[in-house]
Amino acid sequence: MTTCRCISGGTSYCGSCKSLIDYPFRFSAFHLASHSAADYTLALDDCQSNYAKIYLRKIDLCVTIHYASPMSSTQSLILAYLRRHKTATAGELARALKRTAADIRYHLDLLEAEGRVAVTGRRRVPGRGRPGRAYGLASPRPEDNLEWLVEALLALWLETEAGEEARAAKVKSLAQRMLAGEGEASSAVALSLRLKRAVEQLNRWHYQARWEASAQGPRLILEHCPYRHLATHHPALCQMDEHLLAGLTGRAVKRLARQSQDGQGERPRCIFLLPDEP
Repeated sequence: MTTCRCISGGTSYCGSCKSLIDYPFRFSAFHLASHSAADYTLALDDCQSNYAKIYLRKIDLCVTIHYASPMSSTQSLILAYLRRHKTATAGELARALKRTAADIRYHLDLLEAEGRVAVTGRRRVPGRGRPGRAYGLASPRPEDNLEWLVEALLALWLETEAGEEARAAKVKSLAQRMLAGEGEASSAVALSLRLKRAVEQLNRWHYQARWEASAQGPRLILEHCPYRHLATHHPALCQMDEHLLAGLTGRAVKRLARQSQDGQGERPRCIFLLPDEP
């Protein structure tokens, strides 16, 4: 396998076509790593995100690149930080997440427009004449009892079946219903594209999802569980996530971590591995 060659100044060469890829700066040019295999096409979005080595084994290519999800990793990190620290200014987020203040403000504006974060007050910022805005997670709408209603309906629905296998079959059917209209993930489509589409759909379902490369295979990370309180009482719902990911990617998935298991002081999240196929 050709390995990437990195030089000082944050520049990397594509191991196949030798074109330059710059990081960690914002860039708009697309680098298409299609080369000799049409089923392995990788495009870089205009982003400022984490970078990782992506191995495209079928085309003898290794590139050090940025990867991004439709909900950018910056937005996912902002939401995760606010869940842990309750409130923060743009400057505090920029320092904690190692981003520019302008980039953080841009993503805060997007999250505020989507109703995910809200201004909770103002806070004195060293070096500034006026207080800066402090942000926190937007409060859920208090005018409905949907969670209570869903809890009761879910309990009634699952308890009508006796035995774990019967309940597991119901959860699988629920995942299939959610996937209806999404279309089956075809193995003829590049895995990177399937992962991108999976992340897009998961974020429409408010999972705050992203994916990253690992030595064992791609990992899908869910920073948020849209029904975490329900899953506490109905752990069978966690199986639904596995069915959803398998359906969206067309690959078997293996759970590595669960949001409810947070014994190491890290922010809770679900992590799934898509093991490399032999």
